[in-house]
Amino acid sequence: MELAVRHQTTYRYATPANQVSLLLRLLPGRLDGQQTKAWEVTVNGTPVTDFPLNAFGDG
Repeated sequence: MELAVRHQTTYRYATPANQVSLLLRLLPGRLDGQQTKAWEVTVNGTPVTDFPLNAFGDG
């Protein structure tokens, strides 16, 4: 079985935000018998590639 998942989150502010800090938890999990073929996260069209793992191995 193959699944395709698309998630979009949109934030709107009353006034433009100069800086925003968010906790992003969209990294696919690692499970036996499953594999991720491809995935990407973008912000305003720019790919995000730096996902440090926490103590639990979550990105």
